[in-house]
Amino acid sequence: MHQRLQPGTRIYSDEHSSYSSLPNRQAVNHRMKQYVAADGEIHTNSIESFWAVLKRGLTGVYHHLL
Repeated sequence: MHQRLQPGTRIYSDEHSSYSSLPNRQAVNHRMKQYVAADGEIHTNSIESFWAVLKRGLTGVYHHLL
């Protein structure tokens, strides 16, 4: 990821250690029941919603992929 990130890219993530070395990273701590940072700007709701919709679509509509 370090090679692919544009300079100045902001990363919003959870507390997983695999993200800890990324530059400009801001995180929420799900283990401490924090899902949105105090300023309201940092959250992972959008990407979690995306994956939930995708999974539901794959199992509910597409029963197999080629």
